[in-house]
Amino acid sequence: MSSKKISPSSKVRSHSMLYSIRNKIILCFLIPIVFMIIVGIAAYNKASDGLQDKFMESTGQTIYMAMGRIPSTIRTAQTGSAARLSIP
Repeated sequence: MSSKKISPSSKVRSHSMLYSIRNKIILCFLIPIVFMIIVGIAAYNKASDGLQDKFMESTGQTIYMAMGRIPSTIRTAQTGSAARLSIP
């Protein structure tokens, strides 16, 4: 079996490859993209929660207003039908 020795120059070369211009450029593009994805997810979740809250509030108001109009609608229907029945 032959043992391979790593020369000091190959260590320097692998270390310099890690910090090469190409890798620095890739990192400069990837880091902002990762942050934009994180901010986008957080903004989406916050907007989603806000929309759900507004929807629940709006639905509650609509139900409340409809329940307030039901008695007057029934009264109008009863008086209208009573008036139609009493006309000879």
